[in-house]
Amino acid sequence: MPCLLTAAAADPEAVSVARHWIDSAGHDVEAVESMLRDDSFVPRHACALANAAARQALTALLSVARTPFSLRHDLDALLTLLPPDSIVRRDVPDLRDLAQWAAEPRFPGDWQEATVEDALRAARCARTVFEAAVADLFEHGIRV
Repeated sequence: MPCLLTAAAADPEAVSVARHWIDSAGHDVEAVESMLRDDSFVPRHACALANAAARQALTALLSVARTPFSLRHDLDALLTLLPPDSIVRRDVPDLRDLAQWAAEPRFPGDWQEATVEDALRAARCARTVFEAAVADLFEHGIRV
């Protein structure tokens, strides 16, 4: 897998794509945190948006590294595609709790409904992934 720094220096288009993804992730993290301040928020919506924010942050790193990946909802699979020395891999070793909010729980169905505590945990995890991804990019000379 190419080093993020090498990819950044060699491919300004990949850096531009990564900035787009990390900006989108940041907006989603802010939206989740804003949602949590409103007493009428729906926990499953906050959980789904937190999942999307984390996925976008991971996608930013994979894009700049030019690592092939699919746009699926498996956060742990995306995480394992990052270089072993990635700040995200160091700070966020497991995304299973956040990954459960990828698709089905966004809609009513026969599964456990998200709780306020689930939403709070999901928001914290999304913030951690986002901040670690920004740190990874910054460490490799990419300002966002």
